[in-house]
Amino acid sequence: MRGGVAVVLSSPTDARSLLAVASELRARGIAVQVFVLGGPGSDAVRALARAAGPEPPVIGKDASLDATRLLRATHPVVVVIGADCLYFTARLIEAARKEGIRTVLVQEAANEIVPLLEVRKPLTALLRQPARAWFRIRTQLANRDAFSLFALAAPTLFGRVRQVHGYGFGDVDVFCVATERVGEAYRARGARARRIVATGIPELVPTIALQRVEYDYLLLTQPFDVGGFAPHGWKQAFFRNLVRLLRAVSPRARILCKVHPTEREDEYEDLGVTDFSNDLATAIARSDVVVSVHSAALCAAIANGRPAIAYVPPALCANTENMIVAEMSRLGLLVSEDEAFAALLRRLTHDRSSVWDPAAARAAFGLCLDARAAQRVADLVETEISIAAASLGGRSVPIPSF
Repeated sequence: MRGGVAVVLSSPTDARSLLAVASELRARGIAVQVFVLGGPGSDAVRALARAAGPEPPVIGKDASLDATRLLRATHPVVVVIGADCLYFTARLIEAARKEGIRTVLVQEAANEIVPLLEVRKPLTALLRQPARAWFRIRTQLANRDAFSLFALAAPTLFGRVRQVHGYGFGDVDVFCVATERVGEAYRARGARARRIVATGIPELVPTIALQRVEYDYLLLTQPFDVGGFAPHGWKQAFFRNLVRLLRAVSPRARILCKVHPTEREDEYEDLGVTDFSNDLATAIARSDVVVSVHSAALCAAIANGRPAIAYVPPALCANTENMIVAEMSRLGLLVSEDEAFAALLRRLTHDRSSVWDPAAARAAFGLCLDARAAQRVADLVETEISIAAASLGGRSVPIPSF
């Protein structure tokens, strides 16, 4: 693949976006090699990649986790990666910089834009999630970064709070973000991208053919806990409480649950919902109101005309600033306590027009909904290819603006 583009997928969300970009680049005659970052959720990512093209190598299984070794084996001129795996993303960008390879980072639907996050007992939290912990440890050791493993564990040993940066992507050449407002937030927090360009997020919002409503609510789970490190079982208890509140407002409510791709239904076997679904588009199409934390699927619901509510607990809200939280707050669809959640549910039931404006909701996500985000990102990747070629010949290259 010498001279082509390497696209690295790390989550189901950024996989949809980056596969759309890869397809656009291939349509333009550009050689593209897709890789899947192994670890939790990688089976879902591989399934998406297989549906879009050849079977992709899995870094950490079929190929090495070492970022430098990957680049030297494939010799791309540009690397395109999502922003949903902070540690490996930063290592890959750093390795690309050393190898003289251009980098394009594409915003994952809801990644954090906070400059600093305080976490407690990080080692304990990682050990509660052995698959994630083992993948993180293997990744750091493969990149000869044993020191940060100690930095992760030391605060736990001494009972101290550890601070981590929300923006940890490194000196990327181009950072493609969802909206101008998100771009401004990253600039204000010192994002180390040479250029931050508002392109929208490719394939963030599928077009959904709405069907007859069969469920009053769709509940979307997420693999989160407060500040990243809540007590064991806290997440399941949080969603059980949401179901309790939904039934308090609508005792006969039919509640559909869609479990996050990195989770299992049996984690929520005592949730008390009516049914489970494994297809997001169908679940949204058949449900009246969508409820989650800060899932990107809330955007899909809103864009397709379904009201949505983001319930972000106070501790998480205080430590979280991302596109979903910011836009849901502006739309008046963000709550952080039980009473406000119940009040919003009642208004959606009895006086929907007072809190739900479909046109304003669609406008909030602007560039993400015009179906041209993949083309805009591909234009920027092509420009980076030209810059790489021009650096050898001393020519200047015009940079696209949107």
